[in-house]
Amino acid sequence: ANWITKLQPYFPRVWNFQAWMLAFDMALDSRNPEQRWIWVREAVDLLRGPALRANPPSGEIHDQLSYLFWFKIGEFQDEAAIYYQARLCERWRQILGDPRGQTGYLETLRDAAAAPTDPSQLPAQMLEDPALGQLIETVWAQSAPPAAVSNPPFAGLSASWRESIEALLRRRILEHDMNMSVDLMVRISEELGAVDWRTPAAHAVYWGIQGALRGTDA
Repeated sequence: ANWITKLQPYFPRVWNFQAWMLAFDMALDSRNPEQRWIWVREAVDLLRGPALRANPPSGEIHDQLSYLFWFKIGEFQDEAAIYYQARLCERWRQILGDPRGQTGYLETLRDAAAAPTDPSQLPAQMLEDPALGQLIETVWAQSAPPAAVSNPPFAGLSASWRESIEALLRRRILEHDMNMSVDLMVRISEELGAVDWRTPAAHAVYWGIQGALRGTDA
């Protein structure tokens, strides 16, 4: 799939076809839910990452990505769907943590949207310690999960500093690894209420909206 899409990177249907083959044909070759999930996850990552970076205006790719979340992961046509949903939930708990009361993930996402895009933009007093500055640079470059900030040597920092670093890492993962707009996630959470980003439906809605905003299959 990677070779074919490198040869024809600007044809959305090539990406969609390869993602379909991975998520539906290849996944069903195994009865092991974990092995199936690997193929489904690869299909999602293929579209969400290189496909959309090569074809950012493509409503067709966005729609296919929305369909994968809604039908392949969210529905129960596949007997391993429960396993897919559990793994998706686990991954997003690592990124966003648990929801905050009635607002869900809204405040968490607002903090991420307000976070700097680079460690060098953190408050100067946080970077006065060269060792701490280097540590922050390292975990940022590695796309470490925000939970890493609860471990030593971050554990000795003030709560406000830890929250700032968590928001930095969270924004890095959402925008770089997941290729998602934090601002749009905030807007969706504001408009639709306490959206639970641990569920496939939330991602189906997100990518469907992204496709509608493009309004083109180019």
